[in-house]
Amino acid sequence: MTTRKRARAASIQQYDKIEELAAQGFGGRQIHEELGRLGLLDEDGLPEERTVQRIVHDLAPSEEVMRSEAWRLDHQPWQLGSNEPENAAVVLAIIADRIAKKAVVRPTVGQARWIGKLHAAVPDLLEQPAGARELYRISLMYQSRAERNEPTDDLDQFFALAPWRDDGRAYIEAFRSRQVKIVHGTELMSLGAMDAVRDVAEALFAARQAPPDAEVPHD
Repeated sequence: MTTRKRARAASIQQYDKIEELAAQGFGGRQIHEELGRLGLLDEDGLPEERTVQRIVHDLAPSEEVMRSEAWRLDHQPWQLGSNEPENAAVVLAIIADRIAKKAVVRPTVGQARWIGKLHAAVPDLLEQPAGARELYRISLMYQSRAERNEPTDDLDQFFALAPWRDDGRAYIEAFRSRQVKIVHGTELMSLGAMDAVRDVAEALFAARQAPPDAEVPHD
């Protein structure tokens, strides 16, 4: 199993958004523009477009994987009759939600399989206001990492602690104590809770960049 790679010029939050968009099929230039639109580039405009392109390249499956018959079949567009029947209802619910929000939606056969797995593990997620979006978004990340044989411990921890059930209290505390890796971009917590996640993430990221004898930020 390989270790997730992150370019030095990209913060954790930037990297996670790049991974999310790359899993949806966006290229480096499009992702760099989206980072700017979302206010995720720093004051110097970093990471540069070429850095984003390099990360996108690193996030792609190997040529051997992409030439396989399994990869080809998994990346066929999903249709109602193309997957396990028990997955159909939740996939259709996600398609309806994405269309209602005027979002581009193009689930694949492989992604639909992951949507079914996640819904079976945390069925109450779909009942949340942003649940359909999160199932769609994170299923892409699971599928992408599986194709690269990369770990999903941060995603597993996210679902294990289910931050939508307590507005992220257990999740944020576990993150503050460095027991979990954060999943950025979630809309399943209040704005206040998401601000707390961002503040802790920035403090921990700054601590990693500080000299060894520097004081580590804490509450």
